[in-house]
Amino acid sequence: MKNLLINNIKEMKYRLYILFSLLFFVVKGYSQYSWTPGTIYLKNGETLTGKVKLSMQSAAPIIPAKDRAYYRKNKESEKQKFKISQIDSVVFTITFELEENGEKLEKMRKATYVPVYLKSKKKHLRFVELLVDGKVRLLGRSVRVNGGGFSPTPVFNGSGGIAHMHYSNYGFFSHNEIFVVKENENPVEINNSSVFKSFKKKAKKYFKDCKALVQKINDKTFKEEDLVEITRYYNENCK
Repeated sequence: MKNLLINNIKEMKYRLYILFSLLFFVVKGYSQYSWTPGTIYLKNGETLTGKVKLSMQSAAPIIPAKDRAYYRKNKESEKQKFKISQIDSVVFTITFELEENGEKLEKMRKATYVPVYLKSKKKHLRFVELLVDGKVRLLGRSVRVNGGGFSPTPVFNGSGGIAHMHYSNYGFFSHNEIFVVKENENPVEINNSSVFKSFKKKAKKYFKDCKALVQKINDKTFKEEDLVEITRYYNENCK
């Protein structure tokens, strides 16, 4: 009887934990990036330059929130909110630190975000960074996972490679979801490998129409951290 009571208490605690976690993810689905210098290009032709931030989603929200962009001319200005359907693109000016030869250097780059349907049902447009453009586009976005924080994510440096792995609570150039997409096809998530679906298997399957690239993936000339180079190679050398 005592053991049964203990088991019931444990079960109740577990259910409360699950409920709390689910509520936490719903709230976190509306968390946002920090204000960053940028320009919003609206579909009506209007251009807005100042401080911009985007909404951030949870990796697997119960109720998906709509992506939005927020704009203000400066710190004192009133905030304006825009639906993703109103936006053609958002370009951020990002300052970040990069370690080269043991020395930390401050770098700056532009990051272009565009609206894309990531699911075949096409219910929700999502903001993704356009990392590589061409026949195959490489897209990235940051989502909150495991209680609202980031998982370790690759940082894309200015030359197109991945500079290092880090934990980040902010950084438009670090993503934990990376997609590849061909024209008139649905995006395919290419990172987040598992025991059953390694990056090598996913990449070889996706780029199977280019034997030269598959060979480079096979012999480890290209690895997961070379996704930018892999995409550029396909666009420049494969039919």
